[in-house]
Amino acid sequence: MPIDGATTIAYMGAFVGLVGGGVALFNARKAVCWKRAELANAYMKDFNNNPELVFAGGCLDWQGGKLIVPESLRAYLPDGAKVTTMTGEFMLLP
Repeated sequence: MPIDGATTIAYMGAFVGLVGGGVALFNARKAVCWKRAELANAYMKDFNNNPELVFAGGCLDWQGGKLIVPESLRAYLPDGAKVTTMTGEFMLLP
């Protein structure tokens, strides 16, 4: 079965189209990952700029010991304490 020039061009066009489609899918996936990273970065920027959220994150990760309470939350502690003690999962107020 002889292969003429039109068939060869058609096969090459299909191959180039498949490669182009693969590249497009790869770039689309990279763009989605990039947008997801930008969103996470925006959330972390807000988290790191708010002292109450930083304190809450520290409380969640704390294993035990003293934590410095932000100024805005000191009114909730007895006698205006500046430090609270955490042991395990329980918060002990001084």
